[in-house]
Amino acid sequence: MPLLAISVMIIARRTPFCTVALGRCVAALLVQHFSALRRSTHGLETSITLRRRCADALAFLEASKLVSVSDDRDRTVALTDGGKKQIDGGMREESDLGLLMRQLRISQERVKARFGADGH
Repeated sequence: MPLLAISVMIIARRTPFCTVALGRCVAALLVQHFSALRRSTHGLETSITLRRRCADALAFLEASKLVSVSDDRDRTVALTDGGKKQIDGGMREESDLGLLMRQLRISQERVKARFGADGH
């Protein structure tokens, strides 16, 4: 779940997204980043287990006040100021976690370039 939570934060850092797209966005990021997953793109995108775990990660992030989910019909996920500070600070760290976060951000930019702003 920590990787999924970080992925959600990386995706939401630059572009807030609707909760309906949560599983697809996270799957696209993971497939882009981990080359071994490229053979199973649709399987991962439609995985009920992945969607449920992404929802758990989102609930954790919301309870931690790192993301907010709008109350409107779109249910848009956005980073809070605290979430932005955490993700920005983590990316500046000279550690394995900081490196992973920077690499995930680069992978997310590639997803956006390939599939458009929605990342799916």
